[in-house]
Amino acid sequence: MGGERTGKMPHKFDPREAGRLFSEERRSWQPPEVAVTALGLRPGEVVADLGCGPGYFTRALARAVGAEGKVYAVDLSPEMLERLRETLGEKESGPGEAPVEIFLSGERSVPLPSDSVDAVLLANVLHEAEDPEGLLREARRIVRPGGRCLVVEWRKDGPSPPGPPVEDRLEEGQVLRWARKVGWRVAERPEVGPYHFALLLEAGIEEGER
Repeated sequence: MGGERTGKMPHKFDPREAGRLFSEERRSWQPPEVAVTALGLRPGEVVADLGCGPGYFTRALARAVGAEGKVYAVDLSPEMLERLRETLGEKESGPGEAPVEIFLSGERSVPLPSDSVDAVLLANVLHEAEDPEGLLREARRIVRPGGRCLVVEWRKDGPSPPGPPVEDRLEEGQVLRWARKVGWRVAERPEVGPYHFALLLEAGIEEGER
């Protein structure tokens, strides 16, 4: 796809450790509602949670778009998706929550039609991708004209007790270059907590950004 990593493959989170993704400690420094708010979802929208894992953000997305909206939860790990099904089943959907459709994905393509969603969440995902640029391209493909994408990634600098190895983390500037190359422009850089940076991207390229 053009942005493949060189050298060793990136660290991937072990599905056997999925339970600790829901810890109260994590909620203290990365509450899912903060990222969902930054994405600016509106009732009735369709949103894709790419690299959804066991669903840490999925339920908050479903509440944000409401019963008239829809959430596509996509991951390449069958084990993570099974945990997501358990997570969703532990508590019945409220009357104001969107239905969640679950999809198993490959590394190189997202199993959703082009122009099918209003927004995409890529939270703690790009640093695990073999081809981060390609994943951003796929996110751009599935988003409708005027759609948006929120990228949330671990900072390489500063204190960070949790998280992946520092050498596997991405520089914000590199993410920006990939995003602009495949058709995104940066709308905002919202604050999402002490250990992460975030980029709110919009479909389209402003003149001079290539």
